[in-house]
Amino acid sequence: MDISSKSGPCARAIILSRDKEHIKEEHSHPEGELVLNLKGNINCTVNNTLWVIPQHCAFFIPGNKPHQVKTAAHTDYCLAFVNPIIDGLPEKCGFLTLSPLLREMILHMATMPENYYENDHDLHFANVMINTLIKMPVASYSMSIPYSPKLKEIADVLSSDPSDRKTVAEWAKTMGMSERTLARLVINETGLTFGQWRQQFQLFAALRKLETGSSIQQTAWDLGYESVTAFITMFKKHFGKPPRKYLAEHEDEILYPSFHGI
Repeated sequence: MDISSKSGPCARAIILSRDKEHIKEEHSHPEGELVLNLKGNINCTVNNTLWVIPQHCAFFIPGNKPHQVKTAAHTDYCLAFVNPIIDGLPEKCGFLTLSPLLREMILHMATMPENYYENDHDLHFANVMINTLIKMPVASYSMSIPYSPKLKEIADVLSSDPSDRKTVAEWAKTMGMSERTLARLVINETGLTFGQWRQQFQLFAALRKLETGSSIQQTAWDLGYESVTAFITMFKKHFGKPPRKYLAEHEDEILYPSFHGI
């Protein structure tokens, strides 16, 4: 669809850089929001669901959805806000597959003046961008995360560093509780043992890395595996296929993780 100059901007974009960790507390707005991670680490929380946005990936939040955005230090990202009168926008949160051209169009929009819609050429550019954006497929991959503050703290570490190999005893000491209490807490809130829960973070990190071009060997090393064979065995046990075959069968999908609160 095309938006006329009388309707105001069909979208607006801004590029931000954070030298320090920054949290935009829960808020909402009528516009749909696209979060494009250019460099660094970004987490979005929507309806008690944590979405980890990998570098170079785009995450869409529908209008009027309360959400929180947390960016790590040294993170660059682009926010694009889409006019709510646009038809065809995703109705649910999810990752959008952006072509290189569409990505550059969104970044270019961030350089356009606020009143760009008063210029026919710029307005046409924005309409082409939006019509391309709404045709992009949406995908996600999810798991449960706990709701207690201490387990959320552990989840934050495991999501940012899935190679972490602390034992239940070591984490219990860090959290100021007994090993048995921590183990029981994880099972009660996630339905998984601590080892199974930690492995979920490794699996999602593996999918992110493999889907974005990392080799199987590099992915295994990044996740702390001593051998590629051990990593492939773990992957095959969970997904039923070795990484190369799994990716070949899912080449048209983008599988990025969201973590659902209970």
